[in-house]
Amino acid sequence: MVIKGPALCLMAMLAAVATDVRAQTAEAETPCLQALRAEQAKAPPKKKKSNTGKAVLGLLGGGAGTLIGKAVCGKGNTGCIVAAAAAGGSLGVALGKKLDEKSEKKLTEASYAAALSGQPAAVSLTNGCAIADTVTPVELEDREVVLAFAGGVARPTETLTTIAKWQAPGGTVAMSATPAPAKKGGATLPAGKPAFVMGSVADGRYLLVGREDAENGKAAAGYVPAKGWTAMEEPENPAAQTAAAGQVNTVTLKAAVPCWVTRTTLRSEGQKAQQDTTDIRYCRLPDGNTETVLASS
Repeated sequence: MVIKGPALCLMAMLAAVATDVRAQTAEAETPCLQALRAEQAKAPPKKKKSNTGKAVLGLLGGGAGTLIGKAVCGKGNTGCIVAAAAAGGSLGVALGKKLDEKSEKKLTEASYAAALSGQPAAVSLTNGCAIADTVTPVELEDREVVLAFAGGVARPTETLTTIAKWQAPGGTVAMSATPAPAKKGGATLPAGKPAFVMGSVADGRYLLVGREDAENGKAAAGYVPAKGWTAMEEPENPAAQTAAAGQVNTVTLKAAVPCWVTRTTLRSEGQKAQQDTTDIRYCRLPDGNTETVLASS
């Protein structure tokens, strides 16, 4: 797609926060990372066909399932890319057993940091470590997505430009069910209170704010003016920061989502450490879920 208008502004914003993202994902130089860097400094081995990820299968801990080929839908089938490739075996072999939630999130954020900055990002994981390097930088792609919407909140009639970040308003802002000035006496967000911003509409003038829902994860709760918001880190307890969404409906809409590809090298810990490298493609959805698929085999 040709990037222009509010999408171009978003890309500029992403570039501006690249340093902050890298700082948040910065890791101490552990023995695992030192060994991984030493191996990477050597001449790269020839690529083995149909063996991507098998060298570390089962070495990174976690339960059954896989990191690559994971379901691309969130709870209640929201956060799902319509007509996406089937998850599971059809996506190819796994990079390793399913990582615990903390490690999986750290790996995704390290990949995002690398794609935003163009510089490798290192991260320590449960029973291992990883280094992500950019193959394809962050680019916005037009997709159809399924999202949860609180009852009464209108689906945008235009493309939603994904932001999927925690932010805080500089002052008290009034929420509305449509991307238009709010009526008096409606719901508000207090100044400085963390809120999950799903995306922007109306040429970037309004933000779609998400709130927690027990069955659907984050659900769109209303629109707020876009001026005066600042980025912030995710709260320790996100559910406590946002009110329940109440009645929820799932809708299909058009969204411009940031996608990128990184070359990820994982290494297990221990004397018999093994490592392997594969290219992973990520797409971050408006509700914060991230689609991950194998980009090479």
